[in-house]
Amino acid sequence: MIKRFLIITFLISLCSCSWIKRDQSDENDAIFGTKDYADSLVSTIAPLWFTGSVDFRLLSSAGRPASHLLYDTKPTIDMENKTLNFVVKTPVASEFKYELNLVSGQRYVSKRFCPQEDVWETFKKEVDKPNYTTGIITRIMDQIGEPQEIIVFGGENYIQKNYKQNYFDARVIGGVIEQVCPFGGCLKLGEWKSRIKLIGVLVGDKKYKNIESVKDLRKAVDWAYTKAFMQNGGGKNIIAKNPYPAIRIGAELSATQALRYIDKNSILLSNKKLFSMRKTCHKLYNYIWENVGKLSSTEEEALKFRKLALREVYFTKNRSKVKTLFYKRFIKYFRKYHEQYLTCSEYIYPSSVNEDPARHWFFTYLSSIHYIHKLGFTFDCNRTVWTQNPYTISGKRMISLNQTFEGCDARKLDFAFEYAPNYLYNLRSKNLKSYRYIDYDGGPYGTHNKIYSWVKTDPRSFQCSDKFKEIVDTENTFPEDVNWKRRSLQIKFVGGDHL
Repeated sequence: MIKRFLIITFLISLCSCSWIKRDQSDENDAIFGTKDYADSLVSTIAPLWFTGSVDFRLLSSAGRPASHLLYDTKPTIDMENKTLNFVVKTPVASEFKYELNLVSGQRYVSKRFCPQEDVWETFKKEVDKPNYTTGIITRIMDQIGEPQEIIVFGGENYIQKNYKQNYFDARVIGGVIEQVCPFGGCLKLGEWKSRIKLIGVLVGDKKYKNIESVKDLRKAVDWAYTKAFMQNGGGKNIIAKNPYPAIRIGAELSATQALRYIDKNSILLSNKKLFSMRKTCHKLYNYIWENVGKLSSTEEEALKFRKLALREVYFTKNRSKVKTLFYKRFIKYFRKYHEQYLTCSEYIYPSSVNEDPARHWFFTYLSSIHYIHKLGFTFDCNRTVWTQNPYTISGKRMISLNQTFEGCDARKLDFAFEYAPNYLYNLRSKNLKSYRYIDYDGGPYGTHNKIYSWVKTDPRSFQCSDKFKEIVDTENTFPEDVNWKRRSLQIKFVGGDHL
């Protein structure tokens, strides 16, 4: 049986400790992401992460294991030369803003850029498309728990041509402190979250060969536009239809200062940690499927009776077996493993839609239930609706984890699962934090990557004209042809519960 301490042990191991200066090699270097800087300026990302168990494999459109852009690339950092490798998140001059899904390791379209005014009212022109490439330093999590970003100048045509399945070399020339307002107006200083955003130039671009600092860069690029785009290109917080700043750029740092700060305050997902996490989470996923997802022997026996009256007779004679039904098993599981499942679902792919569709869609619905709770909502079994679960004066949720789904029988729990995707869509439509499920990032503007995963939706918006309507935000939250397979046996027990 899965033990609670397994995932907690892993989390403790993710300490923010110095790792750049020491030897970054480990016994699994041959498994994931190696690169020789002298070989080339761009390297193809070999698909290795998803070549393991078929139960947890994501396949590409070609039917082969997909490359995981973040886990299949090792974060080689040369402190002496201040060079590192990165994967592209959004290429320079892109029409669309892209994101990288940590679980699937795939890139997908998030928003469409558009001409907009500076929310800070310091840049007098409109900002439109980025004049730099936004990249991710793979396997490094920043100070607010997101993949570490770097903005890179140079190699415009080269990057646009090669960014989809390759990673590149950059030389760090400095960094800036980026402050993020998660929601609202953030009128108090303490409401802003701070992190370091690295600034670099593409190795091999002669135009930037002599650029050594942000001060040098100011002479080579339109820095006023750059800063304005950094503060507006991520979107704005909307309150009563009015825009408020969501990002502001603070002090500048030298390359050495920026790298040292990241060294001491970031989390590195080494091969050893990734293997440990994957092993632990796969055990948890298998445990859930075997003990919660699959039909129990009692359910299989009861379903043999096609007449509901015979099912009622069966449970009247076998009252003790009610506890083995899905709704009883699920509630017990959820209260015990909610936090552990959330941790795993943020890093490790839970199931393969190709290998076992029934299992995949079960975990997809299961994740939606966990995400709604994470966002601060709970299911009211008396009214059969999802509702807000506010914090009390003590700082705890009004409905504790051990009280979740209290009073739910099998029929009401089915409603909770059925309504979950629509509830996430409703949150998204109100510019609140939410999730949407992407099976295939298609359309004329999509990446055409198979993802089959929930992705976070950004509540921040662009102030676009009607011509530049945010078409991506109108995408469905969930596939229309997928439905929750009800687990209720459609009978009423003597005690009053619908089984």
